[in-house]
Amino acid sequence: METTLKVEGQKGLVTAQENGKEVGELTFKLLPNEVMMISHTLVHEGNEGKGIGKLLVQKAVEYAQEQRLKILPLCSFARVYIERKPELHHLLV
Repeated sequence: METTLKVEGQKGLVTAQENGKEVGELTFKLLPNEVMMISHTLVHEGNEGKGIGKLLVQKAVEYAQEQRLKILPLCSFARVYIERKPELHHLLV
């Protein structure tokens, strides 16, 4: 099953959909000094264990890189994901 990801930068939202149904979301806030604060990652019930959380964080990281933002991961899932990838450490505030 293909997961479609969408970033709504003005809303501070990354969503994941499968077959037209939302299966997860990541929320963030754009702070001064070009910082993206990731506040929450949520995979909807019944969709756990499919890698959706990872896809959401990856998409948020891509967006941050495109917009030349640093990342402040308050969400523990996002923080652990980024900390486990040394190649992303330069993005952390």
